[in-house]
Amino acid sequence: MTSLPTTTTAQVPVAGRALPPGARVGMQPASGGLNFRQVIAILQRHVWLILATFLIVVVVAGAAYVLCLMFGKEYTARGTMRLSDVGRVSSDLLNPAMDKFKVETRQREQATRVASEAILTELLQDPDADNWIWVREHKNDSDPMIVQLLKRISANPVRDSTTIMVSMEDPDREAAAQIVNKLMEFYVRRTSGESGRVISDAMRALDQTLAGLYSKRQGIVDQLKELESSRNYDDISRTSSEVVGRVQSLDRMLVEAGLTRDRIARAAKQAEETYKDPNAPLPPDLEAQYNADLNILNLQRQYDALRVQRSILISRGLGPDHSDVKSVDIQADEAFTKLSTQQAALRGQLRQVALDQVRGAKAAADQQYEDIQSKLTDARDQKRQLVAMTASHDRLVRDRADVQDSIDRLERRKEELQVEERHARAPLEIFSSASAPRPEDYTFPRLTLFLAGAVVLGLGLAVGLAFLLELSNTTIRTPRDISEHVRMPLLGFVPQLEGGDAPLSAASRIVADQPLSMMAESFRQIRTNLLFSAPADQLGTVAITSAAREEGKTTVAGNLAITVALSGRAVLMIDANFRRPDLSGAFAPDAQAGLSNVLTSQATLEDSVRETGIPNLSVLPTGPVPPDPAELLGSSNMRALLDQAALKYDLVLIDAPPALLLTDSLVLATMVDGVIAVIRAGASSRGMVSRLRDQLTKVNGRVVGAVLNAARATRGGYFRKTQQQYEEYHVPGQLPR
Repeated sequence: MTSLPTTTTAQVPVAGRALPPGARVGMQPASGGLNFRQVIAILQRHVWLILATFLIVVVVAGAAYVLCLMFGKEYTARGTMRLSDVGRVSSDLLNPAMDKFKVETRQREQATRVASEAILTELLQDPDADNWIWVREHKNDSDPMIVQLLKRISANPVRDSTTIMVSMEDPDREAAAQIVNKLMEFYVRRTSGESGRVISDAMRALDQTLAGLYSKRQGIVDQLKELESSRNYDDISRTSSEVVGRVQSLDRMLVEAGLTRDRIARAAKQAEETYKDPNAPLPPDLEAQYNADLNILNLQRQYDALRVQRSILISRGLGPDHSDVKSVDIQADEAFTKLSTQQAALRGQLRQVALDQVRGAKAAADQQYEDIQSKLTDARDQKRQLVAMTASHDRLVRDRADVQDSIDRLERRKEELQVEERHARAPLEIFSSASAPRPEDYTFPRLTLFLAGAVVLGLGLAVGLAFLLELSNTTIRTPRDISEHVRMPLLGFVPQLEGGDAPLSAASRIVADQPLSMMAESFRQIRTNLLFSAPADQLGTVAITSAAREEGKTTVAGNLAITVALSGRAVLMIDANFRRPDLSGAFAPDAQAGLSNVLTSQATLEDSVRETGIPNLSVLPTGPVPPDPAELLGSSNMRALLDQAALKYDLVLIDAPPALLLTDSLVLATMVDGVIAVIRAGASSRGMVSRLRDQLTKVNGRVVGAVLNAARATRGGYFRKTQQQYEEYHVPGQLPR
């Protein structure tokens, strides 16, 4: 059996390697761009468009050439002006090494000036200009004459010579030659002796500029001397480091003094609050002074002695009312009162002493903080002065260097001008001119220019239009589009039927009716790729769907089922498209019972299956249309039916509705072992097929591959050459299986 080559970058899974549900097999990264073969294919597909566009452009260019030849001829008058021989300049006046460069530079400068607006304006102010042919012809034009001259006149140096060529384009050959000759005569008169005056003026301006720079440099030098003579400048680096260190030290001291001041202030505030209470304890040193006071100690002893004397009297049996006891009590009370008064007075004095000490410490801390702050301010001022002095010195040094650079540059320019001044006296600046002859042949339009432009523009426009049409087409037309844009494995492709669309019943059985056709061979190729895409025990049930209607899924389902059946495998086709049961109409048009009867338990699978007349091939029609097909297809009965059919048949093919239009296919995708997506070449868009792939992936449907249907055997297509080879190679009467 002859197999067709599959032109695709997708990889078909190797037999024996199981793929998990929902796996994206064969998804290769998109390639970088068009290769040479693809470019040639595009050109072949659009060859008539390219030829038509090219011919249109050539015809338009030819018509434009004829019109320009009839109404727009242009003549070019040319004249030359020559700088005198450079070799006559003495070597002591001009450096020979600079000879060629000087002449070329002067050529460019003079060529620019000849065709400048200023020179042409002066030329038109000539008293005899009104008598010139060109001026008379264009005196009443809407555009000013100076604007027209700027567009028509040009001057360019002639390479490797001392010549400047002046040219003018105009329909009137006499007028063009006259204007070129008048311009050259005028420019020669005007330029004579001008260079010397220009150089002299430049020398005077340069001397004035240099004088100003000399004065500016001297002023900077004086400022530097004054700055460097100051007392602080001699040791400015050491002084700066000392001042910086002093500032840092005073910063630390100020922080420490601030912390001490705050601590003492808090202590003073606490002491003020504490010593408001007369009974508040004194500091240890004042408490010791209080306890060591002699008056307090004497009064305390007197009081203690009287208390002892009273105790002795009581022990002798004297009562509290005894005169001696009362006398002692009176003395003791007087002593206690005096002691208490003295203690209170002394404690008050000591509290005041403690407050004075704290307040004094606070005042000393405040004074220390202010002193350090004042010193820090002075140090920072000194630091700023030193920084400013250093910055001023550096700025003056830079200014002096900049001024010196300017002086050096201008002095070199002065030397060059002195050389040029001597050179200006030499005959290098003397011009001579050759008159522009009357042009005999027109210079516009040029046939070669028009032909070359037409060829380049025509080919570019034609090829660009072809590629624009190709790239703007977002439909899937080739296997490369499937692998690159939607990234599905390709099982194969089916050529478009000759003579347009055939009846669906005939198209679905073309493998049986025309087994030697190219289309039948394509389905045998798809069968081979499908059966080798996974082990047989893992691919028992397959649903065939598409993104939209009329993409050929029923045709693919019927013919694929026939090819598998003819290979000796038992195949059952199930028409699950309740909305449009096309498969039932092609294989079992008279069937009454079908899938809906089995799913609603009104009939058995064996009773509903119909034979097709093709060996090993049976079909289960749709049966009566149920009210809710999606619910019926998603029921447990459908799963049980598929399990039962998988045990009896080698392969179960299900013709499912379009997945983007109805949910039936998505429900079936969750039950079958694999899903085949049918894509119609030139009709299915990349976006629709990508959405189909994403929807199947979301429900964990396993996409085993895609079939490109209705591939066209056009120029540059995928089938023309293959079809010819197939017909030449095929042995008549042989029936492939």
